[in-house]
Parts: sequence; C-alpha cells; structure tokens
Amino acid sequence: MKFPNAHDGVKKIYTAEILMIIAVVCSIIMLISGIIGAAGASADSAAAAVGGFAGLAIFGVASAVLLIIAFIMNIVGINKAKLDEASFNTALIFVLVGIIASALGAIFKEGSFLQELFTIVNSVASILITYYVIKGIQNLAQQLGDKSMVEKGDNVIKLICVVYAISLVATILGSFVFTSVAGAVVSIIGSVVSIVQYILYMTFLAQAVKMLEA
Repeated sequence: MKFPNAHDGVKKIYTAEILMIIAVVCSIIMLISGIIGAAGASADSAAAAVGGFAGLAIFGVASAVLLIIAFIMNIVGINKAKLDEASFNTALIFVLVGIIASALGAIFKEGSFLQELFTIVNSVASILITYYVIKGIQNLAQQLGDKSMVEKGDNVIKLICVVYAISLVATILGSFVFTSVAGAVVSIIGSVVSIVQYILYMTFLAQAVKMLEA
C-alpha cells in the first residue's frame, strides 16, 4: 500500500458520508413530521399534532447527533489523508471556515438575514471541502497511474456542482421566499436533491478506497 494514510483517511470520510445521508433522511422525516404536526394543530387534531411534533423532536435529535459524528469523522479523515496529499490541507482550511460560519450564524436570531447568510457560507465551504477532497484523490490517482479515477473525479465534480446549485436554490427559496408549509416543502426538496449529491460523492469515495488499497 503506497498511501496508507490517505487510504485510512478516505475510508473515514466515506463512512462520514454514509452517516450524512442517514442524517439527511432523518431531517426530511423531521420536516414532514413538522408539517403533520402543524396541520394537526390547525385542524384541532390532538393525535396528529402530538405525533407530528414528537416525530419532529425525535428525528431532529437523531439528525443532529449523526451530523456531529459525521462532522468529527470527516475532520479526522481529512487530517489523516493530508499526510499523503497536500490538497487535503486546503479541504481542512474550508472545514475551519465552515466551523467559523456556523459559530457566527448561531449568534444571530433564527431566520434573520445574517443567520441565513452564514448558513449559505457554511454550505459553500462544504462544497469546497468536497471539491478539494476529490482533487486530492485525483492527485493520488495520477501518482498511481489510474487515469480513469482522474476522469471520474472531473465528472463527479461537475455533477455535484449542478446538484448542489439546485439544492442551494431550493434552500434559499425555502428560507427567504416561501413561508410556513410551502417553505418546509421546498426545504424537503432541497434535502432530497442533496442526497443525490452525497450518493455521487460516496460512490467516488468507495472507488477511491479500493484504488488506495493497491
């Protein structure tokens, strides 16, 4: 094995992406539960309201816990992989940018312009982390003479950028343009689209792990 640190690091990043997908699914269920709870409250249906809001709380906590675990594992993986490839250093820098943006966003009122702005900054940092992880894998692939992985990396970057743009637009519309149920529905669409992004990235990471085992 020529790049043991990168292999171990990318494997951890891959596991983190699996947890991210599960977290997004939980967040979708959370949003749907919130809609059901709100509808039940409006219709004076106690059972629907209680059930919906209970689902909102349970899946909200589950999503948050999984996101934290995935986030930590992603950092550990990138930090490990950077020992074999410098591009992972840049990915780590954007991890720090994302942390700062999240911290600043938490200072401001929920739903305020600045809070949403820092949320978007955090999202952009996330896509740049993905970009530089893929570039790092491509650089390793070049050193291993695996041209197909370099080409796959380029294709995955293009597809992820398109999917991410759609997800970002849906998130912005859900946060700034629509309100209440309409905003929640648009946010659900954005979350579903983001799952496609995670699957594309995860598939490439799985192939990278196999490549680095050689």
